[in-house]
Amino acid sequence: RQVTPLLVAVMGPTASGKSAVAEALADEFDAVLLNADASQVYRGMDVGTAKPTDRRRYRLLDLVDPDEPFGVGRWLREAETALAETWARGRSAIVVGGTGLYVR
Repeated sequence: RQVTPLLVAVMGPTASGKSAVAEALADEFDAVLLNADASQVYRGMDVGTAKPTDRRRYRLLDLVDPDEPFGVGRWLREAETALAETWARGRSAIVVGGTGLYVR
């Protein structure tokens, strides 16, 4: 039986346990984790952003330097590419992030 890949979003306020929930779901369903936190896309901005400890598990982290422009349009393009690649491999994706700036 073929399983259709899913897209799940785990969202909420800072320090609410989103990453732990998303990582547990990813383990359970062999899903790819996609970062949707507006601050975690910046390289070097580790203090105060609660970046995940094991960054190898995530896509869309550390994409640009803090002095580079980055906005929702770029995140959407990056996310669409990551989703297409993930689904092409037959895997589900879990979007995990802050208050919804990118996900909306």
